Amino acid sequence: MLTTFIIFFLIFLLLIIPSEIYFEFNNSGNPDRNIYLTILFGLFRFKIYPKNVPATKITKAKKSGGKSSRSDVYKYSKLLRNSKLLDKIYCSIRSFLYSLKPSINYFYLRLGLADPADTGLLWGIMGPISGILYGLTDKDLVIEPDFLETAFELQTEGKITIIPLEIIFISLGFLLSPTVIKTYWFDLRGAR
Repeated sequence: MLTTFIIFFLIFLLLIIPSEIYFEFNNSGNPDRNIYLTILFGLFRFKIYPKNVPATKITKAKKSGGKSSRSDVYKYSKLLRNSKLLDKIYCSIRSFLYSLKPSINYFYLRLGLADPADTGLLWGIMGPISGILYGLTDKDLVIEPDFLETAFELQTEGKITIIPLEIIFISLGFLLSPTVIKTYWFDLRGAR
């Protein structure tokens, strides 16, 4: 009994401690993309992307025997007409995004299109946005246009802090909500 309690308590502690996802992206010169997951305040660090996977032979996937029928399309299009379900999905996505705590340490973006007039139009939209973003953060944020050549250069690094227990509660709240259960049992299962 005591051992079971201790195991559940340790699992609860692991789910309550924030985990951090570090990312860095650089597409100029040497392309570099790395994503790391750290657990227990950096004690354990796992590389998420890119994984060192050996090259394998690519095989064609077999075609499935079943065809997508109009009833399948109709069945899932009914979900888009359910306003309560759409509201629940929207609230769950908003809660999920609110639970993520992003922090960008460095952001550099250089944009240029083939035609300087098109670059000017793009910068007419991006300029005010970059000014707003620069005013909201105290980190190093640079977005600059390139009127002479086509360019897309992005360098960024930062972290996203998540609390696993919070993500689990948001997911369970969505899956066990009366709207989702009613939609699954009556709309999707009834249409089979």
